[in-house]
Amino acid sequence: HSHNLNISSSASSSLGSVAACAAREGPEAGTTVFHVTGAGCLADGQLWYPPSPQWPSWSKVTTASPRAVPTVAILPTPQPLRVCNPTCEGLANHSQRHFLSVQDLNAAANGSPRSVHPANQMSLGERPRLQRRHHSSRAPKAKNPCKWTNCPEREAHAANLLALPNGDLLCSWFTGHEGTGAVAIAVSKLVAGGVRWSASQIVSEDMQRSAQNPVMYFSPATNMVSLIHTSQEADAGQGTSVVYIVTSDDLGDTWGHPRQINAQGFTPGIFLRNQVVQVSPSYWLLPVYFTPGNAETHFSEMRLSDDQGASWQGGGKEWGRMSDPHEGLVQPTVVVKSSQDGHPEKTELISHFRQRKYPHIYTSNSSDGGRTWGTAKRTRLPNNNSGIQTIRLISGALVLVFNNIGTRAREPLSVALSEDNGVTWPWLRDLEPGGETDPAFRHVAMMGYCYPTVVQALDETIHIAYTFNREAIKHVSLKESWIRAVVAENG
Repeated sequence: HSHNLNISSSASSSLGSVAACAAREGPEAGTTVFHVTGAGCLADGQLWYPPSPQWPSWSKVTTASPRAVPTVAILPTPQPLRVCNPTCEGLANHSQRHFLSVQDLNAAANGSPRSVHPANQMSLGERPRLQRRHHSSRAPKAKNPCKWTNCPEREAHAANLLALPNGDLLCSWFTGHEGTGAVAIAVSKLVAGGVRWSASQIVSEDMQRSAQNPVMYFSPATNMVSLIHTSQEADAGQGTSVVYIVTSDDLGDTWGHPRQINAQGFTPGIFLRNQVVQVSPSYWLLPVYFTPGNAETHFSEMRLSDDQGASWQGGGKEWGRMSDPHEGLVQPTVVVKSSQDGHPEKTELISHFRQRKYPHIYTSNSSDGGRTWGTAKRTRLPNNNSGIQTIRLISGALVLVFNNIGTRAREPLSVALSEDNGVTWPWLRDLEPGGETDPAFRHVAMMGYCYPTVVQALDETIHIAYTFNREAIKHVSLKESWIRAVVAENG
C-alpha cells in the first residue's frame, strides 16, 4: 500500500473491551494522548476499533516503518465528549484535549518512501487494487448504543490550514453536528519545530447558529490573523448563512469577539470553503459560493480586497461571477497562473470546482484578475460532490487533494501533482485508500476522508489536513518527492 497504516487483528492484553480502553489513561497528563470516539479510541498513540464480524478481536491501526507519509497526527474534538445516552457512561470524561503526539515518528520523518506494491499504480477514478464495495451487498449496520445525539463535540469537519511567517501552523475547523445549534469553530496551533498540536480552543460559537467552513489569512500590514466563517440559523438551512470574522493579533494564541461582515456581496446564502489568493499586497481574492436553495440554485463568485482582507467588494454578474445557477459548480479553489508586476488586474487565474451534478472536477480560467471567467470545462479528475483544494508549490507545480472516485463515497482521499497548470496529473498517491481493508469499515456511521486543506511551509514541507471519519481532523506532512514516487496510469 502507499498508505502508512497497517492493521493487526491480534488481541491486546490491555485492551479487551470498550471499558478497558476507556479506563486507560496516561501516567502523566499530556504524555499519553487518549481520545474516545463513537467507534473506537486512541490510546498510547494507536487507534483501536472494537470487534466485528470481519475482525473478531480488537483491531489496532499501527505505524508502518519506514513511514510513507512522514508525519501524522490525529486532531481530536476540542471539548470532552458529553454522554447523551446512559449506556455510554463508561466513556465519559476520558477524552483529553491534546493532539496525538508524533514524537515517535520523527526518526522516520526524512526517510525515503517505501517501495510501491505493483497494485498501487494509481489510476484516476479507478482503483486497480481494490474492489469497490456496493451498498446493496453491505451487511446491515448494528445499532450503536452510544448514539451521540445532541452532542456538538461529536463531529469535526471542514479543516483549514494557515502557515504563518514564523513557521507556526494553524488549523481551524468546525465541531458539532452540521446545521444544528451550537456548532462552533475550533483552532489549534503547531509551533515551528514542534511535535504536538496545542489544546484546541473555541473561537466562535452561538447556541442558536451553526458556524461552519472557516478560512484563515494573515495580513503582513497589520501582523494580524483573520478567521472568517459561515454562520447559519440552526436547523434553517444554508440559505440563512452569513459570514462572521474573528481576529488574532498574537498569531493565533488568543482571539477577539466574532462579528458579522455586513458588506456588499455578503448577502444571506453566502458560503466559504477555500483559501484567499494573495495576488499582490493590495489585490487579494476570496472565492465564495451561494446556496440559496437546492443544488440547482448554487453558484460561485469572487470577492476582491485592496486592504489585505480588512474589507471586501465585488459580486454579481458585474464583477467576479464564476458560475451560474444550474451548473452545479461550487467551492472554487483558485491559483495564479501568471501575473504582471504592477498590473494585478491582468493576472491569469485557474479555478477548480466541486461539482454538484456530475462526477468530475471542473475547471475555468480568468485573464483579468478574477473579474470575468470563461466557461467551465470538465477535467479527467473524478469528483464525488465533496470538497477539493489546490495550491501552487514553491517548485511551480500544482498540488490537488481530492477524493479519487466519482460516486458518493468519500474515500479514497488522494493527492495529485501537475507540472502543466492542471492539463495533466502524472503523479497520484493515496493518503487514505479506504475500502473494506480500512479498519474503520462498518465501525463508523460516516466512514470517509474528505474536505482537505493543503499549504506549503517555507521549508517546502506540504501540510494536509482533512476530515477523518467525521470524528476528528487528521494532519499529515510530506515532501513533494513523496507524491512523485508514484505515476498515475492515465493522468
